[in-house]
Amino acid sequence: MKSIVTLMMLLGLACGMARADVLSASVNPASQGVALGRQALVSLNWQAVRDETNCLGTVTSASVEIRAGQINGPLLRTLPRRLSRSIACNPTFGTRTFSFADTLSIPSTVSEQALQLGSDRLVLVRTFTDGLSGSSAAATLALRSPAAAGFSLTAIQLQLARGGAERVIEQGEAVSAHATFYYTGSGLLQGQWELASPPGSAGVPLFRPLRQVQQLLPAGGQANLQAPPLPSDIPGLYLLRFRPRSTSPEATLPVLQYQVITSASGPAGWEDILLQGPARGAVMQDDTPFQWQPVAAATSYRLSFYATTGSGLPRLDGGLAVPLQPGGDGPVAAQWLSASQTSAQPGPLMWEKLSTPGTYLWRVEALDALGQLVGVSEWREVQRP
Repeated sequence: MKSIVTLMMLLGLACGMARADVLSASVNPASQGVALGRQALVSLNWQAVRDETNCLGTVTSASVEIRAGQINGPLLRTLPRRLSRSIACNPTFGTRTFSFADTLSIPSTVSEQALQLGSDRLVLVRTFTDGLSGSSAAATLALRSPAAAGFSLTAIQLQLARGGAERVIEQGEAVSAHATFYYTGSGLLQGQWELASPPGSAGVPLFRPLRQVQQLLPAGGQANLQAPPLPSDIPGLYLLRFRPRSTSPEATLPVLQYQVITSASGPAGWEDILLQGPARGAVMQDDTPFQWQPVAAATSYRLSFYATTGSGLPRLDGGLAVPLQPGGDGPVAAQWLSASQTSAQPGPLMWEKLSTPGTYLWRVEALDALGQLVGVSEWREVQRP
């Protein structure tokens, strides 16, 4: 009798584990056109719906499959671009929707391969899983000759003048940015630059129009547009984006951010932030937790990673031959966090920026509601394999 009960319990557990954790997946836009014979940059917004009553915590898609013609057509290329998000399961929610912004570079040779197989379209396939089971979604790219392709934006990239999408500047310091548009055909670009400035950048950002844009984009597939002058007179966080007129309000758009700090901020007002992990010299992965002690006056934190100069090789006396120093004009990657977050994982976007294996220096900075620096940690080295 005991064996029968045990068997029934095991069968019940197996049935429970067989339930789907990621119930469905979708992508927006589901279809768009790209020009033949040219490298294409496409922006997509994927969504995965998870069953909160039966999940493991992390929703992941490891790569994108590029197939010819249809979702189960010939596999042309696999792009190892990982998307991942960790949120603890909460059965009271029933289901939870995860959104992932994704910008993909499609080599021109892939469209040529599809044509050789008799297909006039590419299909981008992602499978999302929580470790138990998964669901897939697919976006279709119609292949068109550059002359026949109608005008359509496929992606937007924003960049600050000195590179990157994040920066800390002093109050009154000049700041500028530009957008690179990727598109098919030729036509009139219509849209507007939008800015969220303090205090409207806190919580759910309140964007206001900064400048209307109407500009004819010639055939060529790529064009740059300079952003209007950007303010830096009030300390705090600023968010900049470009919204095409045809974009729905729910669409996920790329955003630049810059933090303005008061020039009066100085070492005398800083608190030492105690780093809790990882240990000095540890090997990091994209899910390695970086942790620190909270700062009472902080309203936000900035986790930054810098390339290094110098050497970590020890001398005979135990010192460093050339001490490690942060290199470059700024961080290779950085992440802004709210005051309630004292732990963060690099995630797929930051991990992609830390693409070069080697030694990086990382630190944490704390800022208050006025944008003043109120805490800073020591530099600590970490290894990127």
